[in-house]
Amino acid sequence: MKKWIVLLRGINVSGQKKIIMSELRELLEKAEFSKVETYIQSGNILLQVNDNYDQYKIEEKVGGAILGNYGYSVEVFAMEPSWLNMVVKANPFLNVEGVETRQLALTFISEEPGKDNIERLDKFNVSPDEYIISGKVIYIRYINGAGKSKLTNNLIEAKLKVKATGRNWNTTLKLLTFDQ
Repeated sequence: MKKWIVLLRGINVSGQKKIIMSELRELLEKAEFSKVETYIQSGNILLQVNDNYDQYKIEEKVGGAILGNYGYSVEVFAMEPSWLNMVVKANPFLNVEGVETRQLALTFISEEPGKDNIERLDKFNVSPDEYIISGKVIYIRYINGAGKSKLTNNLIEAKLKVKATGRNWNTTLKLLTFDQ
């Protein structure tokens, strides 16, 4: 059995795509996942599955279970805890003088964006916020908080032509404690 972290995008936001976590855990256990745990109501899941499952099979199976049970689709991002740990350790904003961890967030994207799309995002003024794209993750420093930023998941998806979901720094770190 292998552990995976699974993130859902856009559930339980303003009454949209409501999923009760206890129901989700039961649903995923019926879908061949084991030791399913959730963290807060925003779609953070730790589960275990047979070694023959890869990222794409997990995303497809979780998304299919949600679609079949709730009647709507959600974006699903699966990652190995070791990969997320590497991403956390590589955060370039941790080395910036004066940075506060409450300013930090990670946005996970469905694929590496093309150069033209990165340039399209770079042209959009998100000041004073800062971001660095590295593979399938975007490191973000929200100077005045994510709620006041122009750098939203919707903007990222529109400019980079990818699917995206974000997590603040504390949630990300909490997801890593599941692996212990």
